[in-house]
Amino acid sequence: MSAGPRQIAPGMITLARLPQTHIDTLLNLDVVQEKMKPKQEEKALEQAPFFLPTAAASDDVRRSIFDPIRESEVNKDSSALALVAGDVNSGDPQSRILRQGTALAGAHHTPLLTLLQKGEKSGDYTDALDFLKDASPVVVDGEIRSLGPWDHNFMSSDDRDNLKRGIVFFTAALESGMYFEMVNAHLQVFLKAHSTAIMSSDELKRACHPLRLAMHKSWTRLDDLFNELRCSLSFHTGQHGV
Repeated sequence: MSAGPRQIAPGMITLARLPQTHIDTLLNLDVVQEKMKPKQEEKALEQAPFFLPTAAASDDVRRSIFDPIRESEVNKDSSALALVAGDVNSGDPQSRILRQGTALAGAHHTPLLTLLQKGEKSGDYTDALDFLKDASPVVVDGEIRSLGPWDHNFMSSDDRDNLKRGIVFFTAALESGMYFEMVNAHLQVFLKAHSTAIMSSDELKRACHPLRLAMHKSWTRLDDLFNELRCSLSFHTGQHGV
């Protein structure tokens, strides 16, 4: 992990010095990925590899029906195989679709989430900032999106806690002044991906108040500094009132 620019003083705005193309790609990742897709000829859809167990009628196969008894037998066989293999999760949902998805679902800590939890305990988010600085736009986009639910209608308490961690992280990052342009770009991706979920939770909306104040303070400070510089240049160049 490469070290970023050193901050001269705490709270002083410090840039990450990322290439502009990096930030542009992150903010327009959907458009970039769509343009990079190779053009392929349209192919006929393959037959779905999933078939419901059926009981065929003796006189006409067109009157075949779904057989729940056969499905339960398949489930029992699968459960027995799982017990023999030592699968402790043999009591999971018995649908074949759910059985396949169960292995993919569940709690999974991404690198960013692990670093946010570490920063939450120590109060120092430097490692998380350095991780995001060194990551590619695709990785950053995926890590930020993984903090929240795919659908806000099914947001769990863990999703809510992770989103709150993200809000606290961006609040602390803005207040620190580190990697200013990068943090603002990442915050834009975060709000674009999770704004609906945040608005559906009173707890998350309350957590956004310090974030809003930090954003206002940082940009007001920049605006005041630019105005001072503009007035100073106008005075020394004789362009009063410009």
